[in-house]
Amino acid sequence: MNFDDYSSPPPHLPFSANYFSNLVFGQAAELQYPAIAPPGAVTSQKFSTEEPTHTAATLVLVLDVIPSICDLLPTTSAMEGAYAEGMRSVVVEFQINDKEYCYCYHFMKVQ
Repeated sequence: MNFDDYSSPPPHLPFSANYFSNLVFGQAAELQYPAIAPPGAVTSQKFSTEEPTHTAATLVLVLDVIPSICDLLPTTSAMEGAYAEGMRSVVVEFQINDKEYCYCYHFMKVQ
Protein backbone atom coordinates (compact mmCIF):
# COMPACT_ATOMS: atom_id res chain seq x y z
CA MET A 1 0.00 0.00 0.00
CA ASN A 2 1.34 3.45 -0.81
CA PHE A 3 1.60 6.30 1.70
CA ASP A 4 -1.37 8.29 0.33
CA ASP A 5 -3.71 5.30 0.62
CA TYR A 6 -2.39 4.37 4.06
CA SER A 7 -2.63 7.86 5.52
CA SER A 8 -5.97 8.96 4.05
CA PRO A 9 -9.13 8.30 6.02
CA PRO A 10 -11.91 6.51 4.14
CA PRO A 11 -14.14 9.07 2.40
CA HIS A 12 -17.27 8.21 4.40
CA LEU A 13 -15.71 9.07 7.78
CA PRO A 14 -16.34 12.36 9.57
CA PHE A 15 -13.58 14.94 9.07
CA SER A 16 -12.20 13.26 5.92
CA ALA A 17 -11.58 15.41 2.84
CA ASN A 18 -14.64 13.90 1.12
CA TYR A 19 -16.77 14.54 4.20
CA PHE A 20 -15.91 18.24 4.15
CA SER A 21 -16.32 18.57 0.38
CA ASN A 22 -19.91 17.29 0.66
CA LEU A 23 -20.79 19.42 3.68
CA VAL A 24 -23.24 22.26 3.11
CA PHE A 25 -23.10 25.53 5.02
CA GLY A 26 -26.14 24.76 7.20
CA GLN A 27 -24.64 21.45 8.30
CA ALA A 28 -21.32 23.05 9.20
CA ALA A 29 -22.99 25.29 11.77
CA GLU A 30 -24.50 22.27 13.53
CA LEU A 31 -21.33 20.19 13.75
CA GLN A 32 -19.54 19.49 16.97
CA TYR A 33 -15.78 19.73 16.55
CA PRO A 34 -13.03 18.37 18.78
CA ALA A 35 -11.13 20.80 21.00
CA ILE A 36 -7.83 22.11 19.61
CA ALA A 37 -4.90 22.43 21.99
CA PRO A 38 -3.06 25.74 21.96
CA PRO A 39 0.21 25.94 20.01
CA GLY A 40 3.15 24.86 22.14
CA ALA A 41 1.21 22.22 24.09
CA VAL A 42 3.04 19.30 22.40
CA THR A 43 6.02 18.18 24.48
CA SER A 44 7.09 15.16 22.42
CA GLN A 45 6.30 13.43 19.15
CA LYS A 46 8.03 10.41 17.68
CA PHE A 47 7.30 7.91 14.95
CA SER A 48 6.50 4.28 15.76
CA THR A 49 6.23 1.01 13.87
CA GLU A 50 3.04 0.21 15.80
CA GLU A 51 -0.01 0.01 13.55
CA PRO A 52 -2.89 0.96 15.82
CA THR A 53 -6.35 -0.17 14.85
CA HIS A 54 -8.54 1.04 17.72
CA THR A 55 -11.00 3.85 17.09
CA ALA A 56 -9.24 6.45 19.24
CA ALA A 57 -6.05 6.03 17.18
CA THR A 58 -7.64 6.08 13.74
CA LEU A 59 -10.69 8.39 13.85
CA VAL A 60 -11.13 12.02 14.83
CA LEU A 61 -13.78 11.97 17.54
CA VAL A 62 -15.86 14.85 18.87
CA LEU A 63 -14.49 14.45 22.41
CA ASP A 64 -10.84 14.40 21.26
CA VAL A 65 -8.33 17.06 22.18
CA ILE A 66 -6.35 17.62 19.00
CA PRO A 67 -2.83 19.07 19.06
CA SER A 68 -2.42 22.32 17.15
CA ILE A 69 -1.38 21.99 13.52
CA CYS A 70 1.50 24.33 14.36
CA ASP A 71 2.88 21.66 16.71
CA LEU A 72 2.23 18.81 14.28
CA LEU A 73 3.84 20.39 11.19
CA PRO A 74 7.25 18.75 11.79
CA THR A 75 5.50 15.38 11.99
CA THR A 76 3.17 15.81 9.04
CA SER A 77 6.00 17.00 6.81
CA ALA A 78 8.13 13.96 7.73
CA MET A 79 5.40 11.29 7.67
CA GLU A 80 5.88 10.10 4.11
CA GLY A 81 9.60 9.52 4.66
CA ALA A 82 8.89 7.80 7.98
CA TYR A 83 6.33 5.57 6.24
CA ALA A 84 8.98 4.53 3.70
CA GLU A 85 11.19 3.54 6.66
CA GLY A 86 8.46 1.30 8.14
CA MET A 87 6.82 3.72 10.57
CA ARG A 88 3.03 3.52 10.80
CA SER A 89 2.02 5.86 13.62
CA VAL A 90 3.19 8.74 15.76
CA VAL A 91 3.23 8.94 19.55
CA VAL A 92 2.29 12.46 20.62
CA GLU A 93 2.56 13.81 24.15
CA PHE A 94 1.08 17.16 25.09
CA GLN A 95 -0.03 19.10 28.13
CA ILE A 96 -3.05 21.35 28.63
CA ASN A 97 -3.97 22.99 31.93
CA ASP A 98 -1.66 20.70 33.92
CA LYS A 99 -3.22 17.62 32.34
CA GLU A 100 -0.90 15.38 30.35
CA TYR A 101 -1.99 13.42 27.29
CA CYS A 102 -0.12 10.68 25.44
CA TYR A 103 -1.64 9.10 22.35
CA CYS A 104 -0.47 6.83 19.58
CA TYR A 105 -2.08 8.10 16.38
CA HIS A 106 -2.37 6.18 13.12
CA PHE A 107 -1.08 8.27 10.22
CA MET A 108 -4.64 8.65 8.89
CA LYS A 109 -5.68 10.49 12.05
CA VAL A 110 -2.74 12.91 11.85
CA GLN A 111 -3.24 13.55 8.14
